Amino acid sequence: MRVLFDVFELTPDGGKSMGIYHYARNVWQEFVAALPEDMSLVLACHGRNASDFPAVSHPRVERVLLQDDTPRQWQRQRWLRWGAQALARQKGCDVYFTPKGFLPGLWGAPMGVRTCAVVHDLIPLWYAEHQPGYFPRTELVVLEHELRRTCRHADRLVTISDASADDILARVPDARRPAVVYNGLPPAPRQVVRPARAPFIFAMASSFPHKNAEAVMDGYQRYRAQVADPLDLVVCGIEDPGQPGVSCLKGVSADVLHGHYQAAELFVFMSLVEGFGFPPLEAMQHGTPVLCSDLPVLRETTRGNAFFVSPVDADAVGAAIRHALADEQAEQRAHLRHRAQDVVAFYSWQQCAGGLLDQLEMLA
Repeated sequence: MRVLFDVFELTPDGGKSMGIYHYARNVWQEFVAALPEDMSLVLACHGRNASDFPAVSHPRVERVLLQDDTPRQWQRQRWLRWGAQALARQKGCDVYFTPKGFLPGLWGAPMGVRTCAVVHDLIPLWYAEHQPGYFPRTELVVLEHELRRTCRHADRLVTISDASADDILARVPDARRPAVVYNGLPPAPRQVVRPARAPFIFAMASSFPHKNAEAVMDGYQRYRAQVADPLDLVVCGIEDPGQPGVSCLKGVSADVLHGHYQAAELFVFMSLVEGFGFPPLEAMQHGTPVLCSDLPVLRETTRGNAFFVSPVDADAVGAAIRHALADEQAEQRAHLRHRAQDVVAFYSWQQCAGGLLDQLEMLA
């Protein structure tokens, strides 16, 4: 079997697609390391991401550098509509694999090649329903069309959690049933930079509405009003809101980020929708207790090893922060710390790549 591994549309400065970029990079490295004897790989990339997908000295691995610079929008569309299928035929590929979740072609299934697609989540469809004006309507319409087409026509459809699989089947009832292959979890840095500050609460959010920074801020202020000596809050991913007790970080290195995970008394994550949810697991790498949204996906990926609360009720979030930090919860926090390493050990890129290779071999 010869597989075209497509990363042509992915860039290292891809904004909201950065998670998929890192996913593709890690999966590619593990594919090369564990390549079955009856499989060969052709990687389609460009000059801006080539350093993260380097050429390797392997008799069954070929890298095709399609252009030197970052592809423009029209070049990406040309590639997705016609170029990917043409390269697959030119290189004699039997299977097209996309870690990004969009099949090549215009309508229906691609012609002349079997396909395996990883659809990480249907968050664009959540935006169309809950935040219809946040992204340009044309962008959302195109994304929705491509996601639905992929879910219906991929020969092997893969997603990253049972909750995401359930969401796909609920929103695209005629989709092929997805196989679930969990993400790997990047290892924490061996050395971290711990912040020189008093005990604090750490949170992750962003300016994207589904990351729900408002609930983190409002919930924290409710917590401050309920206790005599509240801990400060440090939020990664947003601009400083100028609220009492709150400071913010943006664009920090991994060693600084993980230093905050490690030093925090509690990690708070109030996302409204996720396909997987890395931040709670990253906090668990350091044994830090987690308070996160009571979403099926986060109960699944944390394996229940967290405090949970509704992310749409600021009063409940504030009460949950107070509860999680209370002296009476010391034993529960110790239990969460004890289980944390067993939870994070469940997620590896070797396991992820192995599951994807199994899906590809089903197309032989």
